[in-house]
Order: sequence, then C-alpha cells, then structure tokens
Amino acid sequence: MNNRLPIFVHIGLAKTGTTFLQRYFFSRHSEIGYLGKVWSDNKRMLKAGDAIVRRDSISFNLEEVYEAYFEAITQMSNEKKVLVLSEEDFSTYKFMDPYICAMRLTQIFRNVKILITLRHPLDWIESTYFWRLNLEHPNTFNGFESWLKKQWRSPALFNEITEIRYGKIIKLYSEIFGSENIHILLYEEFKEDINNFAKNLSITLGISKEESLTLIGDTSKIKREKNRITTRLVDFLYCQKFLMANDLKSYKEAMNSYIDMLPSEDHKSMNLKLDSVLETGSNNLDNWKEFIKDIRHNLREYFQEGERASTLYPDYLKKSISNYCISQNQILEKEYNLNLEAYGYPMG
Repeated sequence: MNNRLPIFVHIGLAKTGTTFLQRYFFSRHSEIGYLGKVWSDNKRMLKAGDAIVRRDSISFNLEEVYEAYFEAITQMSNEKKVLVLSEEDFSTYKFMDPYICAMRLTQIFRNVKILITLRHPLDWIESTYFWRLNLEHPNTFNGFESWLKKQWRSPALFNEITEIRYGKIIKLYSEIFGSENIHILLYEEFKEDINNFAKNLSITLGISKEESLTLIGDTSKIKREKNRITTRLVDFLYCQKFLMANDLKSYKEAMNSYIDMLPSEDHKSMNLKLDSVLETGSNNLDNWKEFIKDIRHNLREYFQEGERASTLYPDYLKKSISNYCISQNQILEKEYNLNLEAYGYPMG
C-alpha cells in the first residue's frame, strides 16, 4: 500500500502501558490516524488486525486485510499526520510467530516504522503472572515459582513469557524494517514522568505535543477499570488449587469462609452454587467460573482493599533470567542509546 502518511506500528510489549496508550492517546489524538487495536468503530479494520496475528497461512487472506486498511486510511481526514497501528501480539509467540506478523506488515504497508516499549524483565514477569492469575488461569494457582519455572523451561510456542526475548524480537524487526526505523520506549519513563514520555513520543510521531499533554492530563483522574491485584485477592485465587487437585474438603472449607462474609440472605443461594461446583469438580469449568465470578463480584470491595500483591523471586530463577537478559540489554543500550542501567535492568 502506497500510504501517503508515515506509519508507526506499535508492537507492545504487553504490560507496558499499551492499553492506556491505545485508549487514551493513539485513538484520541486528532493528528493520528488510528488503525487499532480496539477503541475503533471500524469493525472490518479491527478484524483485519486480528487476522494478522491469529490466522494461519492457509486461512490468512492478504487481499481482504489489505482492502480493509486501504478503505480505513482513504476515509481519514486531511488533518491526520501519521498512522498508528498498535497491537501487542505482534511481539509474542502466543498466536503467531512474530516473523510472520512482520512479513505480513511489509505486504500491506510501505515505509513502516516500529515502536516498542520495554519494561524491566523481572518486573514485567511479575506483572504478567498477576495478570494471568487475575484471569483465573489454573496454571497460576500453585504460586509464582511453580508457574515461572514451567514458563522458563517451556518452548516459545507454549510459553507465556516469550516477550522476555525482547532483544531477539527487536533484532528480527530491525532486520526486516531497518534498525533506523526502530524506536524503543521505556515503561519506567512512562511511569516516572508521563508528561515527558508523551512529549518524546509526540516528537517521534511528529504530532502536536500540546494536544498530547492535554489528552494525557492528570492520569490520577482517569478511572482504573482493571482490578487492583491485592494480597486478599491472591489468597482467594490460590484457594482454587484445591478444586484443581480434587481436594474437595479443603476447597469447601476455604469457600465457606468467603461465603460467610456475604450478607446472610445470600448464603443459601451461594451454598447451592458451591454444592453444584463440588459435584462436578474442575471438569465443569463454566460452572466453577460462574461461582467464583459471583464471589468476586459480591466481595469486590473486600478484595480491592489492603496491600498490593507482590512476589518473592527464587534466587535461582532470578539469576537465570537476569543472566539471560544481560547480553541483550548491553546490545540495546549501545545500539539505541538507551538508559537501561539507570532503571536497574540487568547489565552484568
């Protein structure tokens, strides 16, 4: 596609403020022609983005995807100065090899520039774990160490922390699009001074800094839609391991302690739901999901109170992960003039 505007493809990483940027910045700035992910009314275009990261080579229809983006771009107003396509799954192996995603992008767009946001690897892994736990993935219920050990030893295609190989992902994209077209952002700078982050991002994109700062505003005023991951919530979710292990007695005792916190008029209905879960065990995930959804909803205020959850890294895993990241951090800091050492990234 001979797009008249420059295009930046934001490839994540996930858990680096990506949803925030998609919802409050990329999709709202008047000078950005936003091509997704989400926060767009153009369903055909969103479907095209989904196809890039989830359709195998047999079912992927290049012509259909091309036409969807071409139509969306030609309908954009003349005030747009840059196109932005944001999709964090371009940097993960969960659905599609990033190489395939990158090559598909070259078939659709011209003069592509890549944006990627990095985060301290140990911090990123912890955030990813709590995100998966909050989504009630059974493989997280036995705790952080058990989950991380399995992920660290699993092949990329069956791994939930593939983005830890961010050095290789950047190398892959730089070989396809050119290292001069790779722009690396740091999540730590986003957290430390979001206004300065927005200014620098605006310079990179070639858009109005003033409008960017107005959009970002005071982020404390933006209502958090995601749950706080507190120690109380984690303790509740960890109880689910009893059901997964078919230890029904322990599970019943644990869940009764939460049912007792509910108003007395809700006890009967929730006990009936618990009995139903105990009858089918973990074989009926829909039944179980509905039950814990009700508990979480009715005790939401309780679960949101208290201290933020944290993990304790086993020394052997912390050392292995840090050692893995040292060489890629050294290369990235040198080649892209980053300040990784200042934010505690493993540097050797």
